Amino acid sequence: MGILHLSGKFLSEHKEDILRLLTNEEKRAMEKNPLERVIKTDETEDGMISVETTSESLVLRMGRILTRAYAGEVEYKFSDTQKLVRVEWKRE
Repeated sequence: MGILHLSGKFLSEHKEDILRLLTNEEKRAMEKNPLERVIKTDETEDGMISVETTSESLVLRMGRILTRAYAGEVEYKFSDTQKLVRVEWKRE
């Protein structure tokens, strides 16, 4: 499982483009493996977006694609006890 957290002023200004980029990556992943997909997407009141995926590899690819397309700061956190990856992407 993977969790992607998106935040920053840039996110609020380009939210539609960023979400479209993530949706396109999900579609590419599903073509290779139908089990790789986004479980849910939530947005908080302060504008932070959280995306849960079924696999670690999908969330890692999403983090890399965001960084390549829009720069920003990205941090990868791997769990020692579970198959879980947290990716935090931010750009002001």
